Amino acid sequence: NKAIIAYLLLFSLLLVAVNVFLIYKEWGKQFPAFMEYSENELNLIESFSISPVLEHKFSTVAEFIRLWGEKKKDIVDIKLYSQHNHLLASFSRKVANKKVKTFQRNVSFMGKHLLSIRLIKTYNPVVNQLKSFIASLVLQSILIVGLFGVILWFSLKKLAIQPLELEI
Repeated sequence: NKAIIAYLLLFSLLLVAVNVFLIYKEWGKQFPAFMEYSENELNLIESFSISPVLEHKFSTVAEFIRLWGEKKKDIVDIKLYSQHNHLLASFSRKVANKKVKTFQRNVSFMGKHLLSIRLIKTYNPVVNQLKSFIASLVLQSILIVGLFGVILWFSLKKLAIQPLELEI
């Protein structure tokens, strides 16, 4: 009995080490994907904003930023500033958590500073995906250890305990 428990504890520790490695690898994939996606969003905001700003259609930029912010639930704050640091457009959302990342970009047109963009996004969706992944790993590990323990118990009972009982 003690040998089986010790073996299962050792096996559990091995699974914990593997799970930590897998969680680290998953975070290493998810967070850079979030960063790349956010940079692409910044590129899209920049691409759309250049023409209206050059044409002095600031209400178009403000409406775009408002709609973009409302549609994208991970956006906490977007601000566009003119070359003279005047606020052109903004969108803000109240977020309870502090898991945010700030992205900034200075936009130039024909070598001249045109506007600055500041985008603040929450990476809470990435954390939630990771939590789901962790829960799945923990459940699978528990099932594997339990199944392995049952198999080990029955095989030891069949191969070692029953022959000893027959001898006695």
